[in-house]
Amino acid sequence: MSGSGSGTSCPVRSRGARRAAGYAVLGAAAVAASMARPGILFGQTPGQSVNMVSGTSLPGGDPFLQRQNEPSLAVSSRNPQHLLAGANDYRTVDLPGLPDDEETGDSWVGLFSSLDGGATWRSTLVPGYPQDGSPEGLASPVKGLTAAADPVVRAGTHGLFYYGFLAFDREGNLSRLAVARFVDMNDRESGDIASGTGPIRYVGTSVVDSGNSGQFVDKPWLAVDVPRPGAAACLVATSPG
Repeated sequence: MSGSGSGTSCPVRSRGARRAAGYAVLGAAAVAASMARPGILFGQTPGQSVNMVSGTSLPGGDPFLQRQNEPSLAVSSRNPQHLLAGANDYRTVDLPGLPDDEETGDSWVGLFSSLDGGATWRSTLVPGYPQDGSPEGLASPVKGLTAAADPVVRAGTHGLFYYGFLAFDREGNLSRLAVARFVDMNDRESGDIASGTGPIRYVGTSVVDSGNSGQFVDKPWLAVDVPRPGAAACLVATSPG
């Protein structure tokens, strides 16, 4: 359409078309502004599920493809790609040679680590389970108890992990609340937690409370803090890995 007296030509659009064009401009401006603002967060999109248990040989696998449940996970304070997790783990339930010729065993607490932000995992059991003949397992204060459950994993400073759990014996109604400690040495990007060759290494286990035949302690929980003024030094000894 020709403008009066101007000699120029300009297109004429309906009111709806002009409104849609305006919305498009505003939308583009909003996207540009959001991209220019530092620190903006976008919603995460879940990816494909990853199996945290692989293999069929003990202790690093699940021979009878049993179940794991009630997971708890923490991120290393030395390397955010290094993860440590725990879960109720039933991989030893059907193993032959159980104590007292029992037909089936009980749960223990599983130990899972990832060095690539959760893309791949390696697993084992926390030392002290009934079939554990390793030096760490034999030295554990929960060795001799037949079951363990209720893991709670928390990250501390300097690469430390605290793994709280309940170890118990159903027959004797005995229970102990224990904390296993691990440390991320952050000195390699390969290795297996089951063999102690990875950067996350077992330090030891301590019992923090014990029940008796008339009092069953249960359901541990953990809160971890940073060192405060006046806190004593803590020396962590680990194997070279």
